[in-house]
Amino acid sequence: MSCLFCKWFEKNMQKFFKLPRHLIFAHIFCKFIFGIGLGMILGHYFSCCDLTTGWILIILSIAGAIPSTYKMLKK
Repeated sequence: MSCLFCKWFEKNMQKFFKLPRHLIFAHIFCKFIFGIGLGMILGHYFSCCDLTTGWILIILSIAGAIPSTYKMLKK
């Protein structure tokens, strides 16, 4: 008997791989941009990057991931 989280994760992964190729690419690219923005914010605390640019990248990555996340999670 598997846990509820495992079933939920498996169901969403199957939905993810059924998405059109351009939405999969956009979703992964937005995660990459989010990582860059987070890195810039952390870099700001170590005095080597700009804080505003990091937040802008994070907001853009979240906004860009909305279409693929919506299609993946809708029932």
